[in-house]
Order: sequence, then C-alpha cells, then structure tokens
Amino acid sequence: MNRNTALIAVFLVLATTVPLGFAQGGERTPAVVDRYQLAREKYKNNVQAYREARSDFISARQKIAVRRNASDGEVRLKWAKTFLLRSTEAMTSHLEVVKTRIEVSRALPDDEKKTVVAEIQSYITWLENVKGDIESAESKEDLLSTAREIREKWLESRVSVKKITGKVLTARLDSIIGKGEGVSDRVDARIEDLKEAGKDTSKLEELLDVYNSKIELAKEKNEAAKAKFAEIDSLEDADKLFREGHQFLKDANRYLREAYGGLKDIVREMRRLNSEE
Repeated sequence: MNRNTALIAVFLVLATTVPLGFAQGGERTPAVVDRYQLAREKYKNNVQAYREARSDFISARQKIAVRRNASDGEVRLKWAKTFLLRSTEAMTSHLEVVKTRIEVSRALPDDEKKTVVAEIQSYITWLENVKGDIESAESKEDLLSTAREIREKWLESRVSVKKITGKVLTARLDSIIGKGEGVSDRVDARIEDLKEAGKDTSKLEELLDVYNSKIELAKEKNEAAKAKFAEIDSLEDADKLFREGHQFLKDANRYLREAYGGLKDIVREMRRLNSEE
C-alpha cells in the first residue's frame, strides 16, 4: 500500500463514523441542567474541531499530491494523526452527552441506570486510552490499524446506545402509563361514591371504559417496543429494530394522547353529576 492510499484509508475509515449531530430530548431538572449543557457544549466544540481537522487533512493531502518532497510522508502522518485524534474526541464527547442524559433521567431504576452508565463509560474509557496508540504510531500502517479498531469500537457502541435509548424511552412511557392507570383508579372510586349517592353513572362508566382501553393499547404498544429494542444485538439489525420499536412508541403515545383527551369528557360528566340535586 503506497503512502497516499494508506493515509486516505485512515480518513475514509473514520470520516463516515463520527457523530455530527445528536437528538435533543430527555428529562432535565434545574439541579443538573448545567452539567448537561456543559457536556453538550464540549461535544459541539469537539465536533467543530473534528470538522476543522477533516478539512485540514483533505487540504494537506491535495497539496502533497501536486508535489513530491522527502518530508511528505511525515507531514501526511502528522495530519492523519491530528484528524484521528479529533475524530476520537468527537466520539468520546458524544458518548459523554448520552451518559449524562441517562444519569439525569428519572426513567430508569438506579440499579439499571448504574449498569447502562457503566457500559457507556467503558466505551469512553477505551476511546480515551486509544489516543496513546494514535500518538505513538510510527507508520501509516500502524495508524490505519488503529483507525480500524476505533471504527469497530465506535460501531459497537452505536448498537449499545440504541438498545439503551430504547430502554430509557420505554421506561419513561411506563411511568406515564402508570400515572394514567392511577387516574383510572381515582375515577373508578369516584364512580362508586356517585352510585352510593344515587346518581346515574352509566355514561361516566362508558367514558372510563374507553379511557381504559386506550391506556391498555398504549401499554401493549410499549411492550411491543420493549421486545424490539431487546432484540438489538448487532449493527446489521440495530437501525431496523430501533425504527420498528420507535414506531410502536409513536403508536403508544397516540393512544395516550387519545386517552388523556377523553379525560376532558370524564371531568365534564363528573361535574354534571355533582351539580345535580
């Protein structure tokens, strides 16, 4: 492999794997928002540094292509190292943002949260440690080998992050569904009180039945999403399974919106019954 081919390969191995965006969302509280914002800011800065290193690497490669100096090999290696380091830093800060979002979220139980945070931290630690291999690389072949290892580890982390994201999203929906079931219990108790007071609660019971059916459908869709996310275990099927799971979540959210929309009718009917003499 000649010098140009080897170092171009380093670029190609990493150029398509660095995250250039991150979905917004997640639960935030005033106590932790600063920490989250700091992680986000670091991520944006590192992505910008990656873009600049990428541009510099391309520019240097183009300049070297039109000249032939003895020192060109060292120059190429230097720029390739810088590009690879900036790429790794962008990957690391992306994972830091993901980790912080999970740490500040209240969706997962503490024990499960510790497990997934530790998993993400293992990828962060690996990426931090591999910087030494980049800096100590003495040849284009060494650097290309390291670049391939980084790409493999990054793709592995993407699978893990998708699975973890699915856990967080479904756990959050579990919480909302649980609150919805609590509302149903309170309405049911109120219906019993109204019955004892001699009120005709047939319409209210019908409205509650519709509400409960929507909550149950949301629960079924959320369970289906959990099953899809649980199947994620390789890069080949991660995107497909995540999309399918996310569609189930969208369906679940739609049923929840319909259920909570029906609460207006329930409240209206309860007020009407309460106003009757």
